[in-house]
Amino acid sequence: MKKTLLAATLSLSACNSSSFQGSSGQTPATEKPVAPGAADAKPNAQVDASGDGVYVETFAFGETRGALDLVWVVDNSGSMGDKTAKVRKNFDAFMNAVGSKTDLRVILMSLPSSGAGGAIGGIAGFPGLGDLGITLSEEAKGKGHVQIALNVGSYNPLAMAAAASCPAEQTASVDGGASPTGGLKICGKVFTPTPAPGGLGGITPVSDTEPDMTTLMRGAFEDPATIIAAAGVFLPHFRDGAQRAYVFVTDENSFVFEGADFAAAAAAANPGGSPKIFAFRGAKATIDFSNGEGATGAQPACQVAFAGSSYDKAQAAMGGQMFDICADDWSPNFDTLSTSVSQLARTHFELKTKGIKKVGGVEVDGKKLPASAYELDGQTLTIDAASVPAGASTVKITVAT
Repeated sequence: MKKTLLAATLSLSACNSSSFQGSSGQTPATEKPVAPGAADAKPNAQVDASGDGVYVETFAFGETRGALDLVWVVDNSGSMGDKTAKVRKNFDAFMNAVGSKTDLRVILMSLPSSGAGGAIGGIAGFPGLGDLGITLSEEAKGKGHVQIALNVGSYNPLAMAAAASCPAEQTASVDGGASPTGGLKICGKVFTPTPAPGGLGGITPVSDTEPDMTTLMRGAFEDPATIIAAAGVFLPHFRDGAQRAYVFVTDENSFVFEGADFAAAAAAANPGGSPKIFAFRGAKATIDFSNGEGATGAQPACQVAFAGSSYDKAQAAMGGQMFDICADDWSPNFDTLSTSVSQLARTHFELKTKGIKKVGGVEVDGKKLPASAYELDGQTLTIDAASVPAGASTVKITVAT
């Protein structure tokens, strides 16, 4: 359907008229005498010594903003013009809303624009594709947001995001040549395509005598050199103590490196943390391969060759949310996404007490949470967002040293 990967224009500097709802961050409550175990506590930290090495830290929602590192990976391939336009329509309002409620850093992986009607209009066979690339504005960059200018394909967004999140030495060609049909080590694990009889299929029509397209697509990586080029590029931009989440925008599925692989790689790249995944992906295939792609007759307005099952599986393992890329109006989905990612930062707490050995308990507005509702990673305690009501005002965390 789309092996040629292209870019065009999308400026993210103008403010969209849409408005979105977000959730507030959190801050330690009013300063009180600090216990010895919390000698480095900052102003406004409430840390009460209860004796026997037990300390209680109290936080209030809404006074400051929790840190959120939000990765966006946008498919730059040929069928994405109408989808990228919807990102363009909503992105600035989204950044403004989430940025007003969290300490937000966006890390955008996408080719930059080449100018509206630029390179796209000059490529034979691809007339009128519209804007496929994204350019992060200088204003956004000045606020600490980052663009990684790499060509994201139809079938490799998960692999590129994983490689970018892990140390660079953990991603490399296994056969030394970065061959599409050769092995590729991603985040320290080797993945080997499984060639099928009849070749790769790709964008050619597929008859009912050939293997199914899913089997064919598992026979090769898409642009392995670009996956290797992505190795480690997110790491300088991730912040210690920030909640991490990924947002993908693609109208195809991920093959060879699939959903469970990304979930494992994301967890390994953020030990003890709980990164989430969100995606605008194909909820179902809209193209009938039984007659071959490009068969005579009308094609659907939103062309999806493969439902995004890999993204669904990653979400089942990591948490997050999926959206239908074929939805006519993306505004409600951006509204939901804004609220959801803001909530992640709202439930992310940096503790001041040093030498914590265990968490004795967590209470939200006086209600004790089960131990399964939170986890501690060093000095960072993260509460399951579903356990925190929208109107919650205080969190009390008891720790032992």
